[in-house]
Amino acid sequence: MDSKYSLKKQIANDYLTLTTLIGTIVFLIFLIGILGFGIALTKRDGIIILENKEKLIFGIIFSVFSILCFIFFILRIKTCKYLVNNGLEIDAKIIDVYYYKDRGRIEYIYNINNKEFKRGAGIHITKDTKDYKKDDIIKLLIDPKNNKRNIIKNNFINNEW
Repeated sequence: MDSKYSLKKQIANDYLTLTTLIGTIVFLIFLIGILGFGIALTKRDGIIILENKEKLIFGIIFSVFSILCFIFFILRIKTCKYLVNNGLEIDAKIIDVYYYKDRGRIEYIYNINNKEFKRGAGIHITKDTKDYKKDDIIKLLIDPKNNKRNIIKNNFINNEW
């Protein structure tokens, strides 16, 4: 069986990746609305027209947030690709699973070099992540340089026969 990294699977299953992607898109839409059309949404007044000074201030704020979200998105992708390509595959035991609406968190423990680590991962509930249960054994990919950095293998790779 050949395992290869899947960006689509990462975006669908990984809470942090999807959140940073959505943040980038939302802040870009606000930026276009403010700078391109000079409009903003307010809770009380609905759509309002902004003055030039306000456009500049909001434009800077939304530009910074959009750039930060995009940087975190790229860094998360690079980190996960690195772990898929270079990570050590080990078994971990799920000690707790939390689900809330469309997202959840998996807590697990694993041993490396006779040291026990307890970690967790935020997930989106998809066909790949909905069946995690307490006491299940999962495969992790561990950073060889830092045993605390890891990802759940199944959430980031395509299994092709």
